[in-house]
Amino acid sequence: MKRLGTVIALLNLVACPGPAIVAFQKPATEEPLEGSYLQKRGFKIEQVGELRDTDGVHLAFKSYRANDGTTVTVVHNEFQSSTAAQEFLEKQVTKALKVMSKGDKMSKRRAANGKRVEVEFDWADSASPIHAILWTSGADFFEVRSTARNDVIEFEKSVS
Repeated sequence: MKRLGTVIALLNLVACPGPAIVAFQKPATEEPLEGSYLQKRGFKIEQVGELRDTDGVHLAFKSYRANDGTTVTVVHNEFQSSTAAQEFLEKQVTKALKVMSKGDKMSKRRAANGKRVEVEFDWADSASPIHAILWTSGADFFEVRSTARNDVIEFEKSVS
C-alpha cells in the first residue's frame, strides 16, 4: 500500500468519549472486502490509522464508506492477555446507552473463544444511535460500529 502521508486530527469516536488524537492516512489502493453483501453495498476504505483512547490505550482503526454514504468503523487492538482484552471490552460496555445482547464469541468451529456484546451508543454527532458489536478473541479486542445495524453484523462476519 502506498502511503499518502500522515495527518493529525481530532475525532470524537464512540470508543473514546471526548476528543482523541488520531493519526490517519488515506490509502492509495482499495482492499477488496469479502462477502457479497459488503461488495453489493460498495464499501471502500476511507481512512486507516491509530488512536489512543482517553486512558491511553493504543487502538488501530479502519473506516469504510458505502456507496450511499453509510460509514462503518472497525477498531482493533492486541492486548498482552485475554484478561486485559476482556477488561477493555467491559470498560467500553459501561459507556453504552443500551446492551442488546451479551455472551460468548463463537469460533467458526462453534467453540467459545472470547466474549461478544452488541450495544447501542448515543453519539452527539448522530441523530440515530450508533450500533456496535464488541468482542474478544484471545488477547484481541474488536469493535465494529455504524448507524446501520445490518452493516455492523455483516462486517463482524468479515472480520471474525
